[in-house]
Amino acid sequence: MKMIKIALVDPDRRFAEEIERMLEERTDIELTAPALDLNQALMLIETQHPQVLIIGPGIGSDISTVFVKKLTAEHPIGCIVLTFNLTDRLKVAAIKANVVEAIEVPVEPEKIIAAIQTAAGYAQQLTVKEDVVVSDHKCTVITVFSTKGGVGKTVLSTNIATSIAQRTDYKVVLVDLDLQFGDVGIAMGLSPDRTMLEFADHLVGIDDEKIDELLVKHESGVNVLLAPKNPESADLISGECVGSIMSVLKNYADFIIVDTPASFNDNVLAVLDATDEICIVLTMDMPGVKNIKLCLRTLGDLRYSREKQRLVVNRVESNVGLKVSEIEKVLGMRSIARIESDKAVPLAVNKGVPVVVDAPKLPVSKELEDLALFYVSKYQPDWVDLRKTS
Repeated sequence: MKMIKIALVDPDRRFAEEIERMLEERTDIELTAPALDLNQALMLIETQHPQVLIIGPGIGSDISTVFVKKLTAEHPIGCIVLTFNLTDRLKVAAIKANVVEAIEVPVEPEKIIAAIQTAAGYAQQLTVKEDVVVSDHKCTVITVFSTKGGVGKTVLSTNIATSIAQRTDYKVVLVDLDLQFGDVGIAMGLSPDRTMLEFADHLVGIDDEKIDELLVKHESGVNVLLAPKNPESADLISGECVGSIMSVLKNYADFIIVDTPASFNDNVLAVLDATDEICIVLTMDMPGVKNIKLCLRTLGDLRYSREKQRLVVNRVESNVGLKVSEIEKVLGMRSIARIESDKAVPLAVNKGVPVVVDAPKLPVSKELEDLALFYVSKYQPDWVDLRKTS
């Protein structure tokens, strides 16, 4: 059993005593001497190297989040912040500051133990991330995202990736980040022989040759990182692990396209932190418009630049009582692409073939290709069209 060393900091010694009582029967957790302020805590971290720091409510949540942000930039440590009042504002601040978990007191022993174990895992992933070599290689990350399910994120992701791979000589990686219910494999006709689980196991010291082995190659030239076979395996991949995977892939590929689940979970936030372009997808219905309006607000609260955000309207129809121009006015954002509704798209998905391959001459395929080439032209303005040179 691997020992987890934790440090505690709070000006009230009773806080440390309470945590010690909660953990007194745990043989896998070692406590350092408690610190009374953040300066003492920093000295403990630098001399005793705990994997986890628990910051008590007496420190103050604002000071705690600022401290954690600076601390985790320099030390591989997982931090837990306890607070008397866990507000939505604090939740957002905690996420941005790399706090593993913010918890309102009083707290049950089971919850604090679970948080300690999660924080220790985070510290381990930070250690792995330190081993990742960063190069000058320029890679563009395009994340296809929506907080509403069923809008066609996977169709856009697979066809954007396929279009770039077919029309250029750039190395393209497609990542299925919907770790529980991802459909990239089905949409591309690929078997999940190798998935993100296997990739995560080989992060330390990984090279391009090993990456080639772990990615699944599609006939279009796209290299695919598939979601795990079983939904329960999703819990084995943390946001920190996803961040490390993205760091590795950015040194390997020229373009990374990420298909996401419909939520702001830790894995999605890790990808958004590494993203150059957020392709926000919606369809022509009022529930979807309302959902995307909230999505845009949340992206703003999380301090993701508006300049990164691009709106794509999918399954455009003229007889649904709603115009694209009306949607754009409500959202305060112009769309960069309008993808028409066409039954050829689900037919292609059911065949396991991207529609740009299955029916390349259809208008919907041209619209998807144009969207892909918009990104190519922006980030690789000197790109060569292989279709014109062949």
